[in-house]
Amino acid sequence: MPHFILEKIIAATGATIGATLAQSLTSYKITINNLIASEQSAVRPYAIANPAIKSPLSTPEIEALNNLVDLQANTNLGRRWQDYHLSLLHTEIARHLTETSSAFSGLIARSLAVERQQEQVRIETERQLERLRIEAEQ
Repeated sequence: MPHFILEKIIAATGATIGATLAQSLTSYKITINNLIASEQSAVRPYAIANPAIKSPLSTPEIEALNNLVDLQANTNLGRRWQDYHLSLLHTEIARHLTETSSAFSGLIARSLAVERQQEQVRIETERQLERLRIEAEQ
């Protein structure tokens, strides 16, 4: 995943200190889903596509496209295909975020299963300790 997208996710999620792994992952997934909606709503029609840049893009290509969009918006760099570049960037960010959200669903399910197992182990350990304590008192 491109670094600038990770930064967006981390900044938008905020601190997850004190949360369980499943809670943290769920917070990140909620943020990712919100970012997906935001990116999808930012996709606009464009006049002409740049034939040299086509979806799907790799991570380095998305990083480069993000830099190009930034340069076109903030410098005197040529504006040709600017609307296409911006639209494609939003589309590609949404695609990467959607893949990440799907992966997080699996991670959340696994972390919840681990938390349940840990709780079962904790309960069983407490039962055994209580049984040993009672046996020692007799």
